[in-house]
Amino acid sequence: MRQQYGFSLIEALIALLVLSIGLIGVAAMQLKALQSANAGYQRSVASVAAVDAQERLWAQLVALNSGETCEDIDRLAVEEGWKDDWFTDNDQNPLRNAKRRKQHRQRQRRIQMPF
Repeated sequence: MRQQYGFSLIEALIALLVLSIGLIGVAAMQLKALQSANAGYQRSVASVAAVDAQERLWAQLVALNSGETCEDIDRLAVEEGWKDDWFTDNDQNPLRNAKRRKQHRQRQRRIQMPF
């Protein structure tokens, strides 16, 4: 009996068939994952739109009950108040002059400690 070395053509074709079936399965999984991601995105967009519509309806209901409408609000006063709050630094920014604030707090602690 002759000793066989290597693969025969039929064995190589069967291995190629098994590999191709596996790759088709991977491609199908990838397609399903993309479809699921798209469906999730669509649901999140719909949810945000629904929340926005709900908030708008709630604001209209409150405005109708209070008798105040958007035309009654002084737009310039709101804008000036916004500018004052946004552009005025009232030492609420924790990053600005942090070293100086730390030194000031340390001095205050020294003053408060009894001798």
